[in-house]
Amino acid sequence: VTPADITAVVFVISHGRNLIRLDFAGCLMEHNCLAVLAKCENLEQLSFRNRKYGDRFAEALSKSLPKIGFLKKLELTGCNITAVGVAELARALPHCLHIEEINLQDNRLKDADMLTIFKVFCKKRTLKKLDLSNNDASVNGLLALAKAAVACPRITELNIRGDISTVIISCQSETVPEMSSELDLKSKRRITQKAARTKSMKLRLQECKLSSQQYKDVASILRDCTYLSDVDLSGNQLGDEGCKTLAELLPELNISSQLNLSKNQLSAEGVCCLSNVINTCLTVKEVHVSIEQETAIITFHKDEEGEEVIFPHERKVFPAGSILKTKEKERCAVFRKIRLTDCHFQTQHLEKLRSVFQQCTDLSELDLSNNLLGDEGINKLMQVVPELKSLKILYLSGNNISMDGIICLARSLAVVEHIKAIVVNLAPVQSVILTFQERISKMSNIKPKEAWPAHSELWEKPLRGSKSFSSRNCTVGPVDMGNLCCALGQCTELTEIDLSNNALSAENIEILLKYVSQWQSLLELNISNNDLSKQCVFSLVNAINLCDQVKEVEIKSCKKAFLYFARDKESQQTSCRLIDCNIDKTDMKKLCKILEKHNNLIELDLSGNQIDDEGLKYLLEHLPSMQVDSLINVSRNTLSQNGILHLAKSLITCRNIKELEVSMFPEEKTLIRFNRE
Repeated sequence: VTPADITAVVFVISHGRNLIRLDFAGCLMEHNCLAVLAKCENLEQLSFRNRKYGDRFAEALSKSLPKIGFLKKLELTGCNITAVGVAELARALPHCLHIEEINLQDNRLKDADMLTIFKVFCKKRTLKKLDLSNNDASVNGLLALAKAAVACPRITELNIRGDISTVIISCQSETVPEMSSELDLKSKRRITQKAARTKSMKLRLQECKLSSQQYKDVASILRDCTYLSDVDLSGNQLGDEGCKTLAELLPELNISSQLNLSKNQLSAEGVCCLSNVINTCLTVKEVHVSIEQETAIITFHKDEEGEEVIFPHERKVFPAGSILKTKEKERCAVFRKIRLTDCHFQTQHLEKLRSVFQQCTDLSELDLSNNLLGDEGINKLMQVVPELKSLKILYLSGNNISMDGIICLARSLAVVEHIKAIVVNLAPVQSVILTFQERISKMSNIKPKEAWPAHSELWEKPLRGSKSFSSRNCTVGPVDMGNLCCALGQCTELTEIDLSNNALSAENIEILLKYVSQWQSLLELNISNNDLSKQCVFSLVNAINLCDQVKEVEIKSCKKAFLYFARDKESQQTSCRLIDCNIDKTDMKKLCKILEKHNNLIELDLSGNQIDDEGLKYLLEHLPSMQVDSLINVSRNTLSQNGILHLAKSLITCRNIKELEVSMFPEEKTLIRFNRE
């Protein structure tokens, strides 16, 4: 590009109304062209990229830059600029009135050169972004740059990534609207104070090969910055020692969002130490670590207005006799989460973790999924759970538990008063989830001028309510079934049991029914999808004779199978629905024998079976002794016209039959309704 070319370009730009971007990527330009370029008034962005430029070009450009009045963005990428060229640029850039962004990536800048241009960035208040990527920076040089960045109050983001040589520094403009009146001035002060309080910096030092030898330097950098929001140290080599040191430093830091220590070669022992930060740093909201997924993220809590968070166990904040404002009460219910998944934890690791869990008095969520705890580990953990009064949900999926572990969980329903539900599913992937009752906070009951209660008095006992147990896709033997039923029987608040999808044998069903009468509070028993045989079906029907609380037996296609129980024994009336169960005429004798023993049957539904005319005849013969009170449904049972006629004649012999409803087409429908006595 020659001076004549540039003169023509400048002429065109100067006679336009819009600000223009000039990009000379790949074009070699004579140095005297830059003097002509300085005469351009409407130039907003200027970009150069050519390996042949070097320091002499940067020096010539530096003389012209202050004369380009509206220049906002300057790019000198891949220009072989070294310390000499940077020094010239550093002298010129402060005189560029509107400069906002500088891009010097892919040059030959050393550690000292990057600090030189960074000092200009700090002092020039119009600058918002500085890109120093793909230069010759060392690990120590990057740390020096980070230390300088956290000392500059204008910086809002430092993004350094070693594996792709990224170094980007950003800041935001600090503008406050003009206000004239005294009231406006007060508002201005409030806005300024709020901006100062919520001001934060994002610091990222990713993949920088930081090892345990540099963690002291990293700690010093973090300690020097009092307004951090996000700190990302992922992809380094800090190891257990480095991460532990940083965790111990957290109480001294002011991080408002999260600390990312992923991919730092943590071991199971290191995770145990790192998790204790939930107790040592009161602003920590969540600890999430996964060795398998190389994740280690610590999340912090800060309310919307950027005010300091007050936690329930910080009794020193509210001495006895102090007055609590409504807002302070609302801010006190802060709960924590610990997620330690895929960490290869075994039983011995629980000894270290036990104290962590016990000390965290406001722990609401605990996730120990995909570890190696086994039955022994589950047993040890459940000994700690009664002390975790604020716990709302506990994940134990993927821990290689067997029926012994499931039975241990079942026992905990009686031992741990605030457990609400246990849901276990062992196939195709193990899933174990425990949920807990809500606890009533005393915070809402504290009136003005009342003393702040001690932590042990902060929470009422959990709301008394129903409990449920679900175990699906488990291989259950007769011995295990007996032990499971015995364990469940110890819980006096158990209202729901779900044993569906377990391939229960007839022997298991018999064992299960022996314990039904012991579950005084039970309302629902689900044994669906267990490939029930006819023997199992009749055993379930006989439950109405074994337990007075059974109010309904519902079995459909031998897949859907439920027993429902009554709360009030006096008002109990029983229903029996056996739909599409393949019951034929030979089964009616056994069924009628069971039903004759029950004297309070309100409904019998045998629709969709194969009892045909002979089975219906047998049913009608034994109808007087069964004392059905309301309805018998024998629809879709291949009844012929002769069978229907025989049924019609039974209206004469059975005095309590009120109505017979029959329809052969379009669907076979046969209903017998009775008069209630």
